Amino acid sequence: TQRRAQVIDVSTDEGLRAALRRLGPGVTVRIAPGEYRGGLFVERPRGTPERPAVIEGADPARPPVLLGQGEGLHLVAPQHVIVRHLVVRGSTGNGINIDDAGDLDTPARGVVLEDVRIERVGPTGNHDALKLSGLSGFVVRRCTFEGWGGSAIDMVGCHEGTLDGCRFVGLDGFSQSSGVQT
Repeated sequence: TQRRAQVIDVSTDEGLRAALRRLGPGVTVRIAPGEYRGGLFVERPRGTPERPAVIEGADPARPPVLLGQGEGLHLVAPQHVIVRHLVVRGSTGNGINIDDAGDLDTPARGVVLEDVRIERVGPTGNHDALKLSGLSGFVVRRCTFEGWGGSAIDMVGCHEGTLDGCRFVGLDGFSQSSGVQT
């Protein structure tokens, strides 16, 4: 029996936070254009290779913007999750942080970030635009990084990853210690 995909459309901060708690195989959280409060923390979002969990902007031409907070978005121990058509702006910690929850035996797997823009993170110190820890089999595609403190992309304990068609733009006032750190 094949289960149908589920789309959850959101247009408010509260709706976004509630929808992210329901993220699972075949579930797409589709975010309307506009500004949303960053600091989103999603623990153990799970999809499958055939039915990934998806977080996406509803209109790729007008992606939603996650503003400020320590981190724009933090995915803890994700499996087969796609994040696309989002902007993360003004985080004081990391823009997007994806990790394996410290469990070396079960890396985060099957994560895809595409058409994501992360900008104005930090502006100084070890504050990365995209922080990846303990991921395997991941893809970062057509993403733009503009102004960051530490690394644009910092990968620790990551394996079998692909960076494809990304753009890195330095800004005055940001330390931009490295572009890609592996």
